[in-house]
Amino acid sequence: MAHAEPTHDLPGELGPRFEGVVLTGGRSRRMGTDKARLVVDGTALAVRTAEALLGAGADRVLCVGGETEALGALGLVAVADDVPDQGPLGGLLTAFESTSADVLVILACDMPLIGPREISSIVDALLASDDAAVAAPRIAGRWQFLTAAWRRDRAHTVLQRRYAEGER
Repeated sequence: MAHAEPTHDLPGELGPRFEGVVLTGGRSRRMGTDKARLVVDGTALAVRTAEALLGAGADRVLCVGGETEALGALGLVAVADDVPDQGPLGGLLTAFESTSADVLVILACDMPLIGPREISSIVDALLASDDAAVAAPRIAGRWQFLTAAWRRDRAHTVLQRRYAEGER
């Protein structure tokens, strides 16, 4: 059987391989309902985010955390969070443990407007520097690390150390 390569007409076309991860954990305390399964314009947020990652050329997409059976019913591949209730950093670590990709694009599930073009731009920004561990947008002076491309060989150990130091 032939293997089809992802193709698209966006920046970074046929660029380096990456895998996508949608962070679908969290308690959604402020929202009052599971954000990952919240329907916007007819599509659950987690599905919208996964489709954007695939549209940008992700080899595969998986969801980390949340209701794995319910996410599976939406056609998504979901894995349980290795360290539930440990904040976003716990989800990031599970993402790194759940894939062996050299480059990961990890996105929070609650961004209905992100699309393939923005994701490709983040990947391109990461790959513009051989030394970069992560590429993330900076909005109002704050880094958005839950909308980022990560290079495994530079980021995973640092994230593990920060977790051990109590960062969440």
